[in-house]
Amino acid sequence: MCRSPGIPHDLLARSGREGSVDEVTLCEALSKLINFSLITPVGSGDHTAYEIYSLVHLSIEAFLSVKGEMETAIKRTAKLLVEILPTGDSENWPVWRVYLPHASAFVRIVNVDREEIATIYYYMSWYFWRLGCYSEAECAAQRSVDIRKGILGLNHKDTLSSQHILALTYSYLGWWKEAEVLVVQAMEVRRRVLGQEHPDTLTSMNNLAWTYKSQGRIDDAIALMAQAAALYTRVLGEDHPYTTGSIDDLAEWRDEVGAESP
Repeated sequence: MCRSPGIPHDLLARSGREGSVDEVTLCEALSKLINFSLITPVGSGDHTAYEIYSLVHLSIEAFLSVKGEMETAIKRTAKLLVEILPTGDSENWPVWRVYLPHASAFVRIVNVDREEIATIYYYMSWYFWRLGCYSEAECAAQRSVDIRKGILGLNHKDTLSSQHILALTYSYLGWWKEAEVLVVQAMEVRRRVLGQEHPDTLTSMNNLAWTYKSQGRIDDAIALMAQAAALYTRVLGEDHPYTTGSIDDLAEWRDEVGAESP
């Protein structure tokens, strides 16, 4: 009989259900389920999880539906995953290895345009992108963009954040024209909403310069990066990592052009 992915103990403890906050009460309830062979503990200590047989899972789903509590359970789970899921940076990969199966299964089963679902897709795309799984990242980022665009609108900062990840995945897939469209769009919106000198606007300028560079449009890339470097210097200071990074990139690109000149 098939089992679902092991549910982490921490997920149950933070579920907000009655008795879950009290560790003693939670352990007593879990012990009863284990004794009745409804769940099976796996791992130990901080890595303890509980496997549930598929038949038991279906029974729980049917019970929630009959009681009219399925919608409440979905909302609670979505909120909980948004709170738990971290960024996709490498230091968070151990957490992702535990929670990715649950996040993936949840968004697939719910399949409804909710703001929390878009956020889960956003964090998933970030993790996939950092992991080098660009096709998976593109799919998750596209879903996040579509949902946020429909709920929050094109000009919302969260929509632009999703577009940023989507543009990055396009770049790593070699889809430079598609990436350029998104980056230009994000830059124009940020310039209009946040202003020319806002750090997010400058980040979009930096990204667009790199997109030009990747397409072989070196003159356009240098011109735009020079603007970004000057604005970074004025807004963030000459010692800020974004400033020094843009200046270093600009110098390297100019050296490349000089090396190619006759």
